[in-house]
Amino acid sequence: GDKGETGATGAAGANGVDGAVGATGPQGPLGIQGATGLTGATGPTGAAGATGAKGDTGLTGPAGPTGATGAKGDTGAQGPQGIQGATGLTGATGPTGPTGATGAKGDTGLTGPQGAAGTNGTNGAAGAVWRTGTGAPSNSTGVNGDYYLNSSTGDYYTRASGIYSLSGNIKGATGATGTAGTNGTNGTNGTNGTNGAGFNYAKKTADTTRASTTTLASDADLKFAMGANETWEFEAQMFVRSGGGGLRVSPTGPTGITLRCQAALFDSAFYGPAAFTLIEGYQVSYAPGTSTGNMTTYTSGLTGEDLVIVKGVVTCGSTAGDFVIQWAQQASNASGTKVLAKSFIRAGKM
Repeated sequence: GDKGETGATGAAGANGVDGAVGATGPQGPLGIQGATGLTGATGPTGAAGATGAKGDTGLTGPAGPTGATGAKGDTGAQGPQGIQGATGLTGATGPTGPTGATGAKGDTGLTGPQGAAGTNGTNGAAGAVWRTGTGAPSNSTGVNGDYYLNSSTGDYYTRASGIYSLSGNIKGATGATGTAGTNGTNGTNGTNGTNGAGFNYAKKTADTTRASTTTLASDADLKFAMGANETWEFEAQMFVRSGGGGLRVSPTGPTGITLRCQAALFDSAFYGPAAFTLIEGYQVSYAPGTSTGNMTTYTSGLTGEDLVIVKGVVTCGSTAGDFVIQWAQQASNASGTKVLAKSFIRAGKM
């Protein structure tokens, strides 16, 4: 309902004399709050009571007047980053600044992947071709743009629109006949040369058998004598039968020889190209008795009559002596390797 009018305040009575303080009785129940009395004299400050429970937050009172600006406090700790605002409008383009100095060249970057292969270009048009013959050209020959030369007359033609047309002649006029030259004088007769030495032959009259040995040894028959500093061409033909040990050969001679030679095998077990086997070819200088220049011929196990040819050129050093074919088994075998009768060596001084 409506608030009633405030009544008149009554007159205050006289204060009575304070009685003695009695003993504190038990706390009674909370009574109904009475009307606020007059403010008495301020008594002494009592002991601080225990902090009571926090009451509910009251309503916010009206804002008071703005106080004077206080001194600036210390900068507080940085708060969390706020939500990014919307992008603002692009500002007007500022004036172009001065060109900066050129920076240092950066490191070369990694090589990029290879690009896809390009497509092949189209073929170009065929160029003109010169053709020749002994008569006029046939229009069915060649293509437009080709040329044709009649080699018997010197006329040349050009093909256009499928037809050859005479374009000119490249044959010059016949030159003037030159004057006859004078006969030369007869030369003097040369001196007769010395007769050549011809070829020397040495042949085997009996078989030679070697078994269970791979040590090279000179053949007693297949050799010829050389003088100091002489050069000889030679060819040895050795008819061979192997019981399983095979054969190796090594031409040799006096100390200081220089030798170019090769060896080949003609195998009786084969026919045609397979019958020929190149064994080895080399150029070597060596002293007799060394292993330098040894040649290995065919493999062991062949039992037919095979032909081994050793041929080349040998130059003697300052020491004269015999050039000789050495041979042995390729693999030690009790079944002997034979160099047969009628094997031979021939040599001619060059």
